[in-house]
Amino acid sequence: MKSILVTGGGGFVGGNFVRLVLKEKQDWKICVVDNMGGKEITPTLFGLKEKYGERIDIRKFDLNDKKLKDVFEEKKFDYVLHFAAKNPSGKEMGDPCDFAEVNIERTVRLLEEVRNLSKYKKVRFIHLSSYEVYGTMKEEEFTEESPLIPTTPYAASKAGADLFSFAYHKTFGVDVVSTRTTNIYGQFQSEDKFIPMIIKKAANNEEIRIFGDGAIIRDWIYVDDHNRGVLKVLEEGKSGEVYHIGANNPKSQNDVISEVLVHTAHLLKKDLKELQRLIKYEKGRAAEDQKRTLSAEKIRRELAFRPLISFQEGIRRTVEFFLKGLGVKNEK
Repeated sequence: MKSILVTGGGGFVGGNFVRLVLKEKQDWKICVVDNMGGKEITPTLFGLKEKYGERIDIRKFDLNDKKLKDVFEEKKFDYVLHFAAKNPSGKEMGDPCDFAEVNIERTVRLLEEVRNLSKYKKVRFIHLSSYEVYGTMKEEEFTEESPLIPTTPYAASKAGADLFSFAYHKTFGVDVVSTRTTNIYGQFQSEDKFIPMIIKKAANNEEIRIFGDGAIIRDWIYVDDHNRGVLKVLEEGKSGEVYHIGANNPKSQNDVISEVLVHTAHLLKKDLKELQRLIKYEKGRAAEDQKRTLSAEKIRRELAFRPLISFQEGIRRTVEFFLKGLGVKNEK
């Protein structure tokens, strides 16, 4: 029976990872540590305790709480997956001090507990990072060898957490692997994010405001595919390495909007052209790279990982999920 810790397991990506593991790894027990954003529990974790019983243990506290040491002493984890992070919200840049405290300092606190546990047993630490650490796009696509040149406080904090993680690997021999990914979408994502925002606005016949001309290109990967990649790295990845988890699926904002509205119109039985008229373009932010993509060749070559869900299917599932939350039934 494997014992795993998932920090940030109440969030969008971490919570979906918890669901995936509980479903696919019958002999694993999960401990979730998350402050739940001030809530009693987050939607991603609803019903899991009732369904899986002792296989899931949910602890509500921050990583700077002394309870972290207690849970390490109690659980003796085999795997520690660090999903918890402070992310930018909307157009706001965020407080640099908050990014440093949450994304760097608390990562180091977690690494200390992993280091102490590693003295007595084998434990693997997975740091979930971001392609933001590479900064401005100056090549066709980022690879794992691209230099870290972060350009925002958030990106700098994630790069700092990456560097601390590998410092613990090199200095103390901690088994560390880092993953970096692109734009993740899917069920349970926050409604203020790009795709859920489009779905909700279209469903309510509200104006869909897009900054710029919609030509900005990003890689997109469905959350379940991303988390299968994390699971692959966890079990088969080489210690001390970085792996990109991506679908090699570059899409412009306009491509994404178009796909979302097609499925939304179909499920709501609305005229597609009416929904398209809701789109309003506004002046974009100057700091936006026109294109930012990752190479996922390494994880395909070394770990034989490939995403299973096409972009069209992923968007269909996502639209269905959010419309169901709005009370819309899918009539097939």
